[in-house]
Amino acid sequence: MISVIVPVYNSSLYLARCIDSILNQSYDDFELLLINDGSIDDSGTICEKYKLRDKRVQVYHQTNKGVSAARNHGLCVSSGEWITFIDSDDYLKPDYLSNFNSSSLAKSDLAIQGITTIDQFDKIINKLQYLDFNIDLHLGGGGG
Repeated sequence: MISVIVPVYNSSLYLARCIDSILNQSYDDFELLLINDGSIDDSGTICEKYKLRDKRVQVYHQTNKGVSAARNHGLCVSSGEWITFIDSDDYLKPDYLSNFNSSSLAKSDLAIQGITTIDQFDKIINKLQYLDFNIDLHLGGGGG
């Protein structure tokens, strides 16, 4: 299972598109963790509405501590074997999670996908692709 962590702060204008794009993934073995970081707009209410609609959605509210604290909160409550972070003003193509295929995840500690930057009219500004880019990390101390 993949844990999708979305820190949320005053993003009510973009949040529904973000959440819809995650819930409409072709790969469905995931949990969506929405960490509302003290929003003062309707973001918290939007999160709660999605929680009622889909059992994969979990919502956590905290006082504003910043995006890093929100991500860390998500890490603490996640139950997935793998983690991905999505910003609340971003949205995903329907195959985003399925691109983290089991064969590439099984042999790597870190998998990276590309990113496409668009303007307010959905025109592509920049596109970065990392094809089959996986990193195998071996961390730890040496023995005697």
